[in-house]
Amino acid sequence: MIGCLDKLTIEGRSAESPVRIPVLDRFYERGTMVMGKVESGRIAKGMKLTIMPTKQEVKVEQVYVNETTPVFSAKPGENVSFKVSGAAIEEICKGFVLCSAPVCRAVNKFTCQLALVELLEHRPIFTSGYTCMLHAHTCETEVTCSKLLSQVNAKVKPKPGAPPRPICFAKQGAVVIAQLSVPETICLEVFEDMNQLGRFTLRDEGKSIAIGKILKLPPEASPGSSGGAAGATTSCSRGRAARRRSRIVSAGGAPTAGRGARRKLTRPARRS
Repeated sequence: MIGCLDKLTIEGRSAESPVRIPVLDRFYERGTMVMGKVESGRIAKGMKLTIMPTKQEVKVEQVYVNETTPVFSAKPGENVSFKVSGAAIEEICKGFVLCSAPVCRAVNKFTCQLALVELLEHRPIFTSGYTCMLHAHTCETEVTCSKLLSQVNAKVKPKPGAPPRPICFAKQGAVVIAQLSVPETICLEVFEDMNQLGRFTLRDEGKSIAIGKILKLPPEASPGSSGGAAGATTSCSRGRAARRRSRIVSAGGAPTAGRGARRKLTRPARRS
C-alpha cells in the first residue's frame, strides 16, 4: 500500500522543474521561518534559493511539514514551513516567491485573457482605467487596466492573419484580451509554462468580478539597452531648455529680438 502511494504522481506539478514557493507568511523562531506551498520542484535541506523580486539569495536550513515534523525534502503540492539563513524577517514579504534557477519573472505589466464573471451594479462596464484588486497565488495588489486589446468571440472563429478587432469597453459575460499594470513589480509566470503562477482573480469591493490567465509577459531588458542613456539625454535637454528660458527672463527682453540683434552685430558689412 505504501509503495503504491509513493508511485502516485500529481499531474501539472513536476518535482524536476525549478522550485517555485510563493510566500504565504513569515515569522521569527530562532531564525527566519517562511511558510508556503511547493508549487513546483523539490525543496530540500541545504538548498540555495533566490527570493524574487528582490533577488536575494538564502539557504534552507531545515524543512518542516505540519509545522512541527522535520523532513529532509518536500515535493510539489505540500504545505511547508522552512528556516532560511541570509535574510531577515523584514526582507521577506507575503507574495514573494522563492525560486531556484532559472528564477521567475518580476513584472509590472502583462497581457492576459479575462473572463468578466460578475461586474458591480454601479460599475457595469469594464474599460481602460478600471482599477480593482488583483489576487495571484499569495500576492494581493492594486491593478489597473491599461488597454483593452480585443474581445474573444467563441461563436466566430477568427480568420487566419486577420488583425484583432479593437474594443473600447466590455460588459459582463465577455471574454477579452487586455493589458494590465500594477504599481510595483510582482512575480508571475505565463499560464502555459506554469499555471499555478499564471492565473489570477480580479476583485472589486469584496466581489470576484473576473478570472484570468497570463498570455504574455514583457520582454526582459537587455543589460546593454540604451534606455538609461535615452532618459539621461532627455533630462539633459530639458535642463538646457530651462536654463535658456531663465537667462531670457532674467535679461528682460524678447528672445527673438535678442537673437536678431546679435545676428545684426556679427553680420559683416556689404561691399559697395
